[in-house]
Amino acid sequence: MKTPLVSINILSHNRKNCLKQTLNKVFEQNYKNIEVIVVDNNSNDGSVEMIEKEFNNVEVIYLEKNIGASALNISFKKSKGEYILILDDDSYPIANTIEEGLMSFKQKNNIKIVSFNIFNTNTNRSQTDYFIENELSFIGCGVMIKNDLLKMLNGFSEHYFIYHNELDLSIRTLNLGFKIKYLPNTAVIHDQKGQANIIVSKFRYSNYMKSYLIFFIRNISCKYSCLHIIKWIINRFLICFKYPYFFVFIKSLGYVIVNFNRIYKSKQSIKKKYQKLYLNKIPFVDRDYFPNFKKPSLKLFY
Repeated sequence: MKTPLVSINILSHNRKNCLKQTLNKVFEQNYKNIEVIVVDNNSNDGSVEMIEKEFNNVEVIYLEKNIGASALNISFKKSKGEYILILDDDSYPIANTIEEGLMSFKQKNNIKIVSFNIFNTNTNRSQTDYFIENELSFIGCGVMIKNDLLKMLNGFSEHYFIYHNELDLSIRTLNLGFKIKYLPNTAVIHDQKGQANIIVSKFRYSNYMKSYLIFFIRNISCKYSCLHIIKWIINRFLICFKYPYFFVFIKSLGYVIVNFNRIYKSKQSIKKKYQKLYLNKIPFVDRDYFPNFKKPSLKLFY
């Protein structure tokens, strides 16, 4: 197999020790024709200084403001590789990940995104099991994307600070007639062991809520989106009965309302057949926040 240049883009913010581990793991990969670019979102923990001291073969882009996931767009423009591997500062690929990803791209010309099995060391389980049934998205801490696709789509939308920017890029990819391939047997380790449980944090709750609403406004027609937006708002509101997030709920909803015109003006022209693939994914009750919830059985009524 040919060995095209792979650009490894790493998004970093205030996790110096995790970033150091990730960089070491990257250079332990079997695949050696790589360039490594770190985009630092205004870290103040010495991350940049660590890279400059210990990894002189890594290019660092330091931003004076944390702009979230769209910071990767800056590194995309600098990347020379035909393929781009995206990682977080706390995620790293196992030894043969890049090789397996490249082989998948070679199978079909219309595959533009290859997503990997993301194994989380905090929960000791895969974050991507459900991708086997529908290859409609990816997780941004472990994915390979063809550089030409990122140029066609201008990278991640700046409307998303974090979360669901992957969903937005995915639906736009399918809309162009390209495919996403999931590799369940090739892993990226999301090493969150010892970190706080971000799943039920206010930060995730707020950004998850805003980003999903933005996704529907930007990509789904009013005909399909209205009921789903209402369902999503109910889903988020129910969480406030268990967690003290009512103020966060109001603030997050208010953000989307205030910015509605700006978001709506960026609306994508997505074919209906692709819009429908992303519908009916919202439960009324989020099992991340209510893990013991059991769906009522109709057997109770007859």
